[in-house]
Amino acid sequence: MKKSDWPRDERLIGNMIFAITNITILTGTFAAVIAFLSRSLIIFIFVRPLGKIPHSLISVVPGGIPLWLSMGVPIFITLTIFIGLPLLNRWLRGLLIQRFESGTHDPPADIHQRVTMLSKSANMPPPSVAVVDSEVATAFTTGLRPNEAQITVTSALINTLSKSELNGVLAHELSHIKNRDVTIMTAVMIPIVVAAGLWTVMTSDTSHQPGQAYRHRNQNSSHTFDGLISGMFGLIAGMFWVLACLCTAPFARYREFAADRGAAVITGEPATIAAALETIDSRSPPTVDIRLVDMSPMAILPITDTTDVWTAGWDTPSDWLPETFRDQLSIYSRTHPETKERIRRLRELEKTLHETDTSGSN
Repeated sequence: MKKSDWPRDERLIGNMIFAITNITILTGTFAAVIAFLSRSLIIFIFVRPLGKIPHSLISVVPGGIPLWLSMGVPIFITLTIFIGLPLLNRWLRGLLIQRFESGTHDPPADIHQRVTMLSKSANMPPPSVAVVDSEVATAFTTGLRPNEAQITVTSALINTLSKSELNGVLAHELSHIKNRDVTIMTAVMIPIVVAAGLWTVMTSDTSHQPGQAYRHRNQNSSHTFDGLISGMFGLIAGMFWVLACLCTAPFARYREFAADRGAAVITGEPATIAAALETIDSRSPPTVDIRLVDMSPMAILPITDTTDVWTAGWDTPSDWLPETFRDQLSIYSRTHPETKERIRRLRELEKTLHETDTSGSN
């Protein structure tokens, strides 16, 4: 069967469109609320007497305040937050990636050959490849643009998988690069990044140092607000963080399904990719490799499966949530699908392709 003849997953495409629509609406609403709060703060400061404030809140030019102050400043504040925080996050993540890559080394020659062969099959230039010594069997992609992309594999992955299974994992990461998933997910995660960044700015947490992305489940943090304004903006950021987790995580899971299908197209062996997932999932590392936590958004299997990996160690309001709600949120905000479901879909795809090939040969 030609690659162009492979069946499209219309349900997957529909789910991604639905998810991105929800994310767009959420981001727009978040920005509008921040602008409204900023404008309300300006009105409370400048409008006198206080009895004029309710009417001023819905007036275009409230209480004689110039338009540049009543409208321009809130818009400027909102744009600064929604542009500045993601840019700061990208810079911080860049530092984390540079620090991580300094500890990698060149892969064996056969890994380079595999990536080159698979890239040719995917009709794309081969990315750079690196190896990191780790007991965690995984592979992941970094680089915002395809010409900056790098696939990093761990020594444990190379030693654990068969040659065909390793090809499947490499093809999965190539699919992420071809689909520009790092770029897309960086944009999609803007509401998460903005909410976490605003929460971090508006609260004080002395329980851990900034940049410490990984925190043990039983490690508590103590957030406090420094005043009324920080409390108002912080609570809004916390509410939108929860909503953003629920909106962005499904889209991230759909991209993993798409990368699995892309790997199946590249290799022509969905069952082998399923076998690789099964092998990796059955292998339990003795400890979490903290070096890999910040690198794991585009990993074949998650190292820590939450949207926090996109926030470069910024704080989140998770410790404010009731334990039951927090546990449920952690389930619904996973960035990777259940491994069993990925394996089921790949084997179903293998069966569909086998039946199509059989019917086509008759």
